[in-house]
Amino acid sequence: MAHRLEIGDQFSVEVSAGAHLLDVCEEHDAPVPFDCRGGACGTCLVQVVTGSSNLSPITDNEEIMLEELGLDSRSGELRLACQLQVLGPVRLRPVVDRSDPDPTRGAP
Repeated sequence: MAHRLEIGDQFSVEVSAGAHLLDVCEEHDAPVPFDCRGGACGTCLVQVVTGSSNLSPITDNEEIMLEELGLDSRSGELRLACQLQVLGPVRLRPVVDRSDPDPTRGAP
């Protein structure tokens, strides 16, 4: 079954349930930056706008990195795109400036 994945205001694609977000972003040139691809750098930080329950559970690497970035890993509002699988409809926004005390401000 296909599900709608939206990133920012300009990107939307249908993905299969269980699709790895990293693979989808690379295949469709989605507006999410990646670096380490293993949950160790925080480059691919995204805000979950809607559909947090439609994402795979937080991984150990992701939890550690979010906490190192000073973010609450339990809220589910901010996630690392490289660690996610899409399980249903989701809307995300890339986090543009991680130095901002409110990392969701300024996201496109």
